[in-house]
Amino acid sequence: GRTRADFETAREFGTRATALSPNDADAWAASSAVDAWILYSNIENTAQAREQARAKMQKALQLAPASYEARLTQAIFLVCSGGDTSVTAFSAQARRQLEQLLVERPSEPRALLMLGLVRRNAGEADLMRTSFQELARNPQFAAFAWHELGWAEVMFQQYAAAETASARTRALQTHPFFGSVAQKVFLTLWWRGDPDAAQRAWDRLPLAELQDDASISEACFLHHARRDPEAMLRVVGSFPRDWLQSNFFEGPEGHFRGATRQRRPTNEPTRRYRAPKRGLIDDERHILKSDGRPRGARTRRSGGRGGS
Repeated sequence: GRTRADFETAREFGTRATALSPNDADAWAASSAVDAWILYSNIENTAQAREQARAKMQKALQLAPASYEARLTQAIFLVCSGGDTSVTAFSAQARRQLEQLLVERPSEPRALLMLGLVRRNAGEADLMRTSFQELARNPQFAAFAWHELGWAEVMFQQYAAAETASARTRALQTHPFFGSVAQKVFLTLWWRGDPDAAQRAWDRLPLAELQDDASISEACFLHHARRDPEAMLRVVGSFPRDWLQSNFFEGPEGHFRGATRQRRPTNEPTRRYRAPKRGLIDDERHILKSDGRPRGARTRRSGGRGGS
């Protein structure tokens, strides 16, 4: 998985590497890539964090302008620095860079992933699928590729295809982790409309993954759908900060405390149906948008913590 703690550890390794080898372009490139993924995952979303990632990327290019790693990191920064669904002024440049990198190394998994994200965000569904399916040919990245494709299919409102991709992800994993569990919960809850099955899927999540911002948010949405405000309050009460920051939700933990006061009787069934051309609709309109996303969420539900 890619929890806040995972990213903090990776960032620390990057800081150490650049301190020990300040003239190593690859060290600066790797450190910048970590910072870019932190932005993509919405773990941090500040001008300072973007500038830190950009400066490290520029340092790598200054040290080795022709380096594959430095050029790949530039593309990663251009794709990831705007968040998980952004089409920015630099998207076309990133696409050209990635296409050239794939000419040089046709099976480079990181370039395939980035090109898939660019195509997804541009609304190019078929080309996006081609990129992720090519990435899935690499056994080391197959589970991750199907996982990202699952969220992309959700973005395109192709929920049956998302379920297929999600199932392929889980079939390739030796143990459950947040990204795949969250995807299963999302589809089971908001697409299948089965809160009990969603809870059973959630119960498979390892305890170590339950205290991250994304998992706290997802647990609250699950308890809200199950009409269990007491469980929701217990989850919120266990969180050490006042603000939740992830791709699943960005906002104050008080958002969920307030939602518990609006709960209807727990024996009233949740009504959910699919509206033509609009995706999923839930009658809990004070907490859900028309496409099934939580109100207050900054972005779509991506791969949890950036996809895995």
